[in-house]
Amino acid sequence: MTERIYTNRAYLDALEKKVLVYDGAMGTSIQNLNLTAEHFGGEKYNGCNDYLVLTYPEAVEKVHRSFFDVGVDVVETDTFRANRLTLDEYGLGDKTYEINFAAASLARKIADEYSNLPSSPALLPLGEGSESPSPLGRGVRGEGGAGNQPRFVAGSIGPTGKLPSADDPDLSDLGYDDLAELFREQAIGLLEGGADLLLIETSQDILEVKAAITGIQTAFEETGIRIPLQAQITLDITGRMLFGTDIAAALAILEGLPIDVIGMNCSTGPEHMREPIAFLGENAPLPVSCIPNAGLPLNVDGVAVYPLEPEPFANAMIEFVEKYNISIVGGCCGTTPAHLELLIEKLHDKESPARPSHSTPRLASGIRSFTMRQEPAPLLIGERCNAQGSRKFKRLLLAEDWDAILEIARGQVDSGAHALDISVAVTENDNEAGLMRTVVRKLVTAGIDVPLAFDTTDPEAMEAGLKVAPGRSLINSTHLESGREKADQIFGLARKHNAAVLVLTIDEEGMAKTAERKLEVAKRIYDIAINDHGLQPSDLVFDVLTFTLATGDEEYIDSAKDTIEGIKLIKAEYPGVFTSLGVSNVSFGLSKAARPVINSVFLYHCVKAGMDMAIINPAHTPPYSEIPAEERELAEDLIFNNRPDALQRVIEHFEGRESTADSAQANPTEGMTLAERLHWRIVHRQPAQAGESLSVENDVDEIVLGRFPHPSPLPKGEGTLHSPIGRRVGDEGDSPAKLPMSDAFKARVRELRKDATDPEKLMWSLLRNRVLDGAKFRRQHPHKGYILDFYCHQAKLAIELDGSGHLEDKQIQHDEERTKILEEDGVKVLRFWNSDVSNDTETVLGEIWEALDERGGFPHPSPLPSGEGTHSSPAGRRAGDEGTFDTLHDSAIYTLNNVLLPAMKEVGDKFGAGELILPFVLQSAEVMKKAVARLEEYLERAEGTSKGKIVLATVYGDVHDIGKNLVKTILSNNGFEVVDLGKQVPAETIINAAIEENADAIGLSALLVSTSKQMPLIINELHRRGKNIPILLGGAAINRRFGRRINKTEDGAWYGAGAFYCKDAFEGLETMELLQDAEQKPALMERLQAEVKVEAERASAPSEKKMNIQRSRVQPIPIPLPSQLGPRIVKDMPLELVFEHLYKKELFRLSWGAKNAHGEKWKKLEAEFESRLAKMKKDALQDGWLKPQGVYGFWPCQADGDDLVIYDPESLNATKVSPIEKFSFPRQPTGDNLCLADYFAPVGSEQMDVVAFQVVTVGLEATEKLDALQAASDYSEGYFIHGLAVQTAEATAEYLHRHIRREMGIAEGQSKRYSWGYPAIPDLDDHKKVFELLPVEDALGMSLSAAYQLIPEQSTAAIVLHHPNAKYFTVGESRTEQLTK
Repeated sequence: MTERIYTNRAYLDALEKKVLVYDGAMGTSIQNLNLTAEHFGGEKYNGCNDYLVLTYPEAVEKVHRSFFDVGVDVVETDTFRANRLTLDEYGLGDKTYEINFAAASLARKIADEYSNLPSSPALLPLGEGSESPSPLGRGVRGEGGAGNQPRFVAGSIGPTGKLPSADDPDLSDLGYDDLAELFREQAIGLLEGGADLLLIETSQDILEVKAAITGIQTAFEETGIRIPLQAQITLDITGRMLFGTDIAAALAILEGLPIDVIGMNCSTGPEHMREPIAFLGENAPLPVSCIPNAGLPLNVDGVAVYPLEPEPFANAMIEFVEKYNISIVGGCCGTTPAHLELLIEKLHDKESPARPSHSTPRLASGIRSFTMRQEPAPLLIGERCNAQGSRKFKRLLLAEDWDAILEIARGQVDSGAHALDISVAVTENDNEAGLMRTVVRKLVTAGIDVPLAFDTTDPEAMEAGLKVAPGRSLINSTHLESGREKADQIFGLARKHNAAVLVLTIDEEGMAKTAERKLEVAKRIYDIAINDHGLQPSDLVFDVLTFTLATGDEEYIDSAKDTIEGIKLIKAEYPGVFTSLGVSNVSFGLSKAARPVINSVFLYHCVKAGMDMAIINPAHTPPYSEIPAEERELAEDLIFNNRPDALQRVIEHFEGRESTADSAQANPTEGMTLAERLHWRIVHRQPAQAGESLSVENDVDEIVLGRFPHPSPLPKGEGTLHSPIGRRVGDEGDSPAKLPMSDAFKARVRELRKDATDPEKLMWSLLRNRVLDGAKFRRQHPHKGYILDFYCHQAKLAIELDGSGHLEDKQIQHDEERTKILEEDGVKVLRFWNSDVSNDTETVLGEIWEALDERGGFPHPSPLPSGEGTHSSPAGRRAGDEGTFDTLHDSAIYTLNNVLLPAMKEVGDKFGAGELILPFVLQSAEVMKKAVARLEEYLERAEGTSKGKIVLATVYGDVHDIGKNLVKTILSNNGFEVVDLGKQVPAETIINAAIEENADAIGLSALLVSTSKQMPLIINELHRRGKNIPILLGGAAINRRFGRRINKTEDGAWYGAGAFYCKDAFEGLETMELLQDAEQKPALMERLQAEVKVEAERASAPSEKKMNIQRSRVQPIPIPLPSQLGPRIVKDMPLELVFEHLYKKELFRLSWGAKNAHGEKWKKLEAEFESRLAKMKKDALQDGWLKPQGVYGFWPCQADGDDLVIYDPESLNATKVSPIEKFSFPRQPTGDNLCLADYFAPVGSEQMDVVAFQVVTVGLEATEKLDALQAASDYSEGYFIHGLAVQTAEATAEYLHRHIRREMGIAEGQSKRYSWGYPAIPDLDDHKKVFELLPVEDALGMSLSAAYQLIPEQSTAAIVLHHPNAKYFTVGESRTEQLTK
């Protein structure tokens, strides 16, 4: 094995003796110097810290000395952003070398001074001692002199700002080689300036780290200087790099590259580094560094504030050293000399910890890693992304159908592949390297998260893949068939890029067939790879070769057995290597049914022999245990050559059989009728089963078309209408008389809809929205055995679009006879050429308009069949099998009433019984909506034939509409027409809309007590106008008693139409159906009147008069003082930290509807919700739709009875303080008689107290996302989004509350925050006073509704009390009492 030779390894020598301490934040330290533009060389360069080494080096020297003064071992050069690309932003790119050289030289000078070196150190020639001379003539530091402390210079190399793994072309426009060149140039300046090591740090893209290492290696070669290289990545608080790389993947990718130290820095404080640092400490054979920030920053008034003090910082670092064997510690952003001084004091020159001698061999994608030795074995390498072995992949590759290629890749991963074999070599395109680069980029940017194996014989194509794949890949393959020249080239690539290599047991004599020859070739390859190229044994994967058993040739009859024996021999000789096979080669040439069985049995025995990997299609390989014993025996006889007729027996056994390899998982709908399957899908929230091509829409088609009758035979002599399959209009086959309503016919309808021509798409876009006289058209519509391009049932108008095929004589005859038949049935046929639709659209539309005018009136379909609208079906028969109907309309109506509505009723029953939570109800409603939408293509409903119309609204001042939207979905899916007015709707608008729409009912929703007062207002106004429209009431703010009481109007009369409280959407549905049923409505009204009468009697009962209220006994306490009075703005709170304050139990049980779940049901829901939450948090972090931000402030104050008087902070030094606001709080009428004002020093006490106010929000983006989901009718996802946004706002409030505690210097747990609308302060009116104190509107873009609700809804406002005895309490009347006053 090759060893690295350094010209200066003093840093590594020191690491072997003790834990080394780095300096703190260069950027923060420079910021604290308050430099001006002149210090930077002028306004143009202001903020370019790296340039200071030339314009004002005194500043940089001051920072270096401040850290050396407290005893650090290492300082970093002021070159974090000193690469040409970044310096070009200031026009300084040409000074790249000069800046890096100057920075390293400056740090070198100061480090040497502090190292207390002898003035004339001895220079040792390279190789004659453990230390080496500098090529610049500078002596290397030793430890000569009493009490010397060697000080080191780390050449800082930060990221370029480019992200080569991104799919954003602006961020990934520099290739691997271009990035490597940037790092090479910077490294040369640092090397020649005298750095002791190079430090790649704050890296966010692992592919950029690899490019940096490549560029630095080139710099080592060019300068002849080789010093240690340290690589540090940056993880966010989720434990991943920017593109998702976890710590295990980062270690797998980097540890085999030529680096000497691996570690982490920046981004987070030590607490969030704990898990990844623990992993590195336990698994990395290299020394590990940990250089965190002083906590996660807060953006306070535009300034980053790092809250972690020196004591907790130092304690965390000591714990990491002692617990996780960390060798290097230090500080990044926000850390000061004080942080490092305390850390050094606690370390006491602690000895450097031992490191593991070996790590676990892994392959990795850019996201996650996979151990190469899987338990259970083998590691599966998917074989479908291979142009040599998959005709489909090759076809897609040549067509550049990247989406389909990605689907193949995802399918392999979903089927269990741990890695993907990528081969793009095709004779039709000789640019294999370009194709490889493109395909790998597509896979990487699409998030395919398994390692890649580059299957090619072309080294250029291999390296092209390696330069765009961020992970640790497998090179597949090399061998010695033409000698070792090519193998040497491949092993060099593997070493350079830290790739594993799959090597074939082939040499100049050819493929090794016997077990002994396989071992012989393996020994030779092992020697070249390990001893000549410095690879590790675990870098080698031997493909022991297998050959097909399908030929029966004597030469290969024992080949499978020899392969198994060869695996055993190689694993015994070299335990550290891996073995692999292209398993399916063994069965090549056998039948499709036999191959999966032979492959599976062969795989089983190879794994038993010690095979580690297999290139195979996992989806087509059944488990060995599931293969029948008889077939296992047949396969084993063939594999082990147990009997001479083994091959013949396999062929005969599988002859004529279909493969079972593609069989899907057990389908719960198997054996059901179509109607039962559709019913099941709605109840179980499954628009389609996994792996099914059919969907709920297809089920609707099947059911409706399946009940549509076939027309009677044509008159004799009418002729048949032959048309070849595959033609468009008129290709339905034989005459309608002979046409069965077959599966093929139904499939043809779906196919024509899916594969519409461009003119058909254009025509459909014009017709679908009823823009022509309101006429409703359907596309590819079956009618009397034909498939019409477009058809309006009301006007009996067909539109046919013809292409050039309709110029053929036979087709012309076909079209004429078809038109004649349709016209005899009363259908008018318009025919247009495709070219006319595209080029003369206006004329085409004019003709359609004229035809509609001619057929004006749109005669309604015949009345519905008797009994329609009931949910019953003939005794003993299942819904959906009742036979056929005369029209598609009738068939669709029957399907709605006897399949869809009963399914949704079952959902409602389950919800009412507590068996389903609300999100699942919403998901069922979405499936129902898909079914209804498809059904409407067949359903021609005349005006007024809906079950009823309701106007829905959230009342004025109320911004919540989740519940109202659910009501809308349930009612509309059940045949009611819903006019949704939205939220915050004024009473007058609601009333006028109901009158104009001639609504059968009005639905009102309110969340707050204050806004619920709009409901009686609307009822009284309707009563005054004499409009008897039933009202449905709902929402969290009201209850059944409230609903009963407001049936009595202001003039003492009863509201005749009735106001009905509905606790949920399904009770609303039930109420609407009863109101619309002439037979059942009287009983409903009679029951309501009886309930209203009882409630009125209860309300008139006398109540006790409340007594005068005593003041509480809260005692005064010492008053903490914040550092600053007045308002402050906190923008861009770290979402990751805010998420830590999520109260998941409240999110799951209240916001996501699982409050009544217990036992196993709760455990199942909790697991499901945890998974959903993890995904939603990841999406929020990536997409930025949750943006926690807030304003807060401190004000002087005093209590005056039940009031809290707020003073102007500016007046505290005046003769008399100036009040600027007053808050009046309610007092408990009984018990402790508490009032919030009691917790503050009173007026006249000669004490000035302090109060804090805060307002937080997660931003308008959350509202916009929710609105978009609701507009798309994705109510279930909207429900989850709404719940998470509301709870994240609450978590944001707690996060800011903790910061307020810190500013006031009070203990964790002391102080309480109280929000308006909750028990201690139930009225929202004071929100306007808070808005006057804090810059809420300007800083956060928030506003207040007419009822003083916060907008956006996902926001909170609070008053913060510092008193240690403050507690939560309830005042005044209960909510029910408030509602029924």
